[in-house]
Amino acid sequence: MKVGFCIRTMAQVIALDYYRGIFTLAALERITGINQTQPGHYAAGRSKPRKQQIQKLEKALHHHGQELCTISL
Repeated sequence: MKVGFCIRTMAQVIALDYYRGIFTLAALERITGINQTQPGHYAAGRSKPRKQQIQKLEKALHHHGQELCTISL
């Protein structure tokens, strides 16, 4: 079984794989400040993120999402 960012549910693993098709690992690195190889390892199930990394990822992605919500076209 694959292990995702938050390693809570299979749905989150699927979500991580989905967003890897939208954000490159380089983009995730710029958004989160975490070296791009790490999210790749998490998505592939090669390693599990520490609690601190999970919180950092979650906070950065939520912040980025809020920024995207402020865009008006």
